[in-house]
Amino acid sequence: MIIGFKDFLWTFVRTTYNDDYGGFLLAFISYPFSLTNKSGAAFQITFYITIIIPLIFILYVYFKKLMEIAKVEKNKTFITVACMCLAIGFTLLYKSAIEGQPDIIGLIYVASIILLTIDYRFEKLEIKRLLFLAISVFCLIISRRWYSFWLVGYVCAYALYLIYYLIKTKDNKIRINIIKNASIFCILTIAFLVISLYPLISRIIKNDYSVSYAAWNIGGLKKEIVLQFKKLGLLYICVMLVGVIYGLKNKNLRRLTLITIIQYVITLLAFIRIQNLGDHQSLILMMAYITLFVFGIFATEVKIFKKDFSKIGLGIITFIILSNMFGAYTEKIFYGKILFQKSSLKPIIREDYDTLREMADFILENCDEKNMAYINAATPLYCANTFQYYYLPDRKLKNYIYYESAIDSVHGFPVGVLASKYIFISNVRLEVTGAQLGHIIPYIKETIEDSELSYKFKAVKEFKMTDEVTFTAYERVVPVDIKEIEYYKEKFKEQSEFYPELFENRLNEYEY
Repeated sequence: MIIGFKDFLWTFVRTTYNDDYGGFLLAFISYPFSLTNKSGAAFQITFYITIIIPLIFILYVYFKKLMEIAKVEKNKTFITVACMCLAIGFTLLYKSAIEGQPDIIGLIYVASIILLTIDYRFEKLEIKRLLFLAISVFCLIISRRWYSFWLVGYVCAYALYLIYYLIKTKDNKIRINIIKNASIFCILTIAFLVISLYPLISRIIKNDYSVSYAAWNIGGLKKEIVLQFKKLGLLYICVMLVGVIYGLKNKNLRRLTLITIIQYVITLLAFIRIQNLGDHQSLILMMAYITLFVFGIFATEVKIFKKDFSKIGLGIITFIILSNMFGAYTEKIFYGKILFQKSSLKPIIREDYDTLREMADFILENCDEKNMAYINAATPLYCANTFQYYYLPDRKLKNYIYYESAIDSVHGFPVGVLASKYIFISNVRLEVTGAQLGHIIPYIKETIEDSELSYKFKAVKEFKMTDEVTFTAYERVVPVDIKEIEYYKEKFKEQSEFYPELFENRLNEYEY
């Protein structure tokens, strides 16, 4: 047990400081999961219990706080039910989790930060509150570095509100207290973060993510607006717009509405300077969406032509939530159309398990840690991970298969192609990463199947996955030589001009 805990601490520190994707996200899952049979289903259940339920609970607390601020008087039970339907049924909230990305954990800390500051103006130095706030900020940053974009947006919006309040208030004593307390908190928190996260911060500053993540820059702001529209659907957007109007008109909600809008704009504009948002990165916008949607729910209390249509309004909004949820899980009726969200949560039903097992068994029988396999594919259905983890909880295959996502600006030339005993090539291009299509997958396929180097590889077995997808196992029969290295240098010459460290320099190192 002590050895296991030491290993956990070392993994946590090493991945947090050295890797782009640290292990902190799974810190609360690891121990409960270790008590299970370690299957895929066990992980899903553990993830739901340790992450999703706490998130839903903190969202419930957030909804109750918003109801308190808005002074909701009527239909409290129905409004609470509608809000909880939103927490459970907002498909974009769970899209990345369904895809195996646990980034949703960061929203627990986002909600904590908002709850700790929503009714706080630093008029008093509340040590316990500020301690929890500093810890939440720390946890948020190490959850995923790109949550910092949400943090920057929220801090800027909150700071603008404080400045406005300082100008507006006529009490100099309050003004001095706010400036003093806010300064003390900021200085101490920044010092704590810089000292504790210096390796992480230093690495982020040195890396030019606008270059390495250029493949995910697929159209800037204009494209992002279209993407977010599809992810939300027109009905959700309409409810949020009603929420904006209601929030601005309601004096109790006006401050939070403006903070939410400003945070959203700053976060979005800052992030798309580097790349467009994937489903998991869209989580940095989720609390703004949720907040404005809840304000739209509150707006049902407003009388129209002096008549109370609140229950009808709540019914319509609940239908919008549930219909979108139904569409997401079935991809029927309420899905993909302009009115509804285009974020599918439909479970994948595979019919290729037998062939997957056949290919996994082939690798187990013919490969080892010195004679490995390379899978020339990168989609959610077919990639290295598909076969590495086929026999979970047995992870032996992970040691026999090179991992590769084949994105030019991030992964560069796949040295695994040179070192592998077997290379598995698909008959169709399998590349769906959310980034722009790269050159690695088609160039490797062309090299193996139709180039001056094809004689170095022998097709030994085919694996028919579906009517559309077939993998062919090519065995390397002629070792790597300088001619092959020079071929790849020329083949990836254009990529080397943009990313020399990832292509030409890597090939040079392998050559010598």
